[in-house]
Amino acid sequence: MLKRMFFWILSRLPFFFLFFILPFIVMNSCEGWNAGNMETQSCAIDFWFIRIYADFYYAFIMFSSFMLLLPVLFYIIICLVLTEILDRKLRKTIDKRVNGI
Repeated sequence: MLKRMFFWILSRLPFFFLFFILPFIVMNSCEGWNAGNMETQSCAIDFWFIRIYADFYYAFIMFSSFMLLLPVLFYIIICLVLTEILDRKLRKTIDKRVNGI
């Protein structure tokens, strides 16, 4: 039982990192977000994609705060469903390659 739970968590860990942990890390590495122009002033790693990524999540949380955080709840649900679907597809692909089917 414990081994099964460990593999369940381990197989979904990259997706959880991508959907939940990475946005948190990027938002904490950028500072000076202005709600007027919806842009960050500076980031620890000052790359244009990271700034846009952080701006998107800051704006998403700001708009969600005015809608009782329902968009955040939908984001969590969609990410969990996508994680489950992608994990199952990935397992099937790996099983086919390992078994030579």
